[in-house]
Amino acid sequence: MNVVTESLLTPEDWVRDAVCATTSPDLFFPDHGDMETVRAAKRICASCPVRTECAEYAIRTNQTYGIWGGMAPKTLRAERRTV
Repeated sequence: MNVVTESLLTPEDWVRDAVCATTSPDLFFPDHGDMETVRAAKRICASCPVRTECAEYAIRTNQTYGIWGGMAPKTLRAERRTV
């Protein structure tokens, strides 16, 4: 396995401290327009100690779907343009 492949399979260190690690992933990847689920995910993110790292990861890796660091895809796209 090469370094690139290995880095894609190995989670970043901050993931082990993420509150969402003990929550159903479905909550963070809601159906389009499901604002109730989006709000629930954002509430969980608000108390997460690695929220910043999560958002930075989503921006750096161009995540286009899901709630990352308390941000929905539209917000992540806007943040990505400022980087």
